[in-house]
Amino acid sequence: MATEIPPDAPVPRLCHLRKWPDFNGFGFNLHAEKNRTGQYIGKVDDDSPAEAAGMRQGDRIIEVNGVNIANENHKQVVGRIRSGVEHDGQVHLDEVELLVLDDEADKWYKDRNIVVRSDLPHVRRYTTPERTATAAQSTEHKDSPPSTPEPVPAMAKKVLTETRENHETKHTPEKEKLREKTPEKTREKVQIREDKMPPQTTNHSAQHSPPPTHHPAPIHAPAPVHTPEPAPAPSVQFQPSTGRAPNDLKLPMSAAEYKAMLASKKKPDIRNQQQMNFSKKHEIFQSM
Repeated sequence: MATEIPPDAPVPRLCHLRKWPDFNGFGFNLHAEKNRTGQYIGKVDDDSPAEAAGMRQGDRIIEVNGVNIANENHKQVVGRIRSGVEHDGQVHLDEVELLVLDDEADKWYKDRNIVVRSDLPHVRRYTTPERTATAAQSTEHKDSPPSTPEPVPAMAKKVLTETRENHETKHTPEKEKLREKTPEKTREKVQIREDKMPPQTTNHSAQHSPPPTHHPAPIHAPAPVHTPEPAPAPSVQFQPSTGRAPNDLKLPMSAAEYKAMLASKKKPDIRNQQQMNFSKKHEIFQSM
């Protein structure tokens, strides 16, 4: 017997989610609350397959892939979501179907003891549209405004133009002074080097006149510079050693003569003199 649904009944939503190649996952969180039974949708990411399929934060999941999960725990529900959807004889792991109710609709059906199923006639169906990576990139470029270069002020353009013309056509006074200071010989050498270079041709049919010949000015060799010869070093004559220092050093005596002098000045030992009167001893004592 079919369940009669009043016309003012809230509309359940059957959301068919499909993953996108440029998006990681379905784009929603699944969580359970302690004081409430069932599994609920947490945060729904912006511009995600879940948001495109009509899912909202706070929705309660009634069915997963056509199976009621009222008596299943969180782990079992996660396993059903990852198991994929079977259609056309194949299992598509990148798809899932979720029958959900918002908080107000869930309370309305619980108060009337009505079990919500995905085969009810008033169920509204939502499906994530297909999107490729190329289409996603083109959408991003379309949404972003084109970048336009910043306009250059008219005064800045005028200054840049005058500066470029001055560098290309005008001769500054500094350049003229540098040209006047350049020696004529240097200019001639540069001109001769340019004449020796072969002419460049771009059109073989054109007639070319022979390049003008320039006769360089005679270059006079510099006069030889005479450098004075260095004065000869004074010769040093050495005399054979005679045991004495040379007279040029003006030393008083040699070592041998100095030893002899010390020996001659040696004072007599008083102890060797046996007979000596008191006056003689007094004289010797005074001389010391």
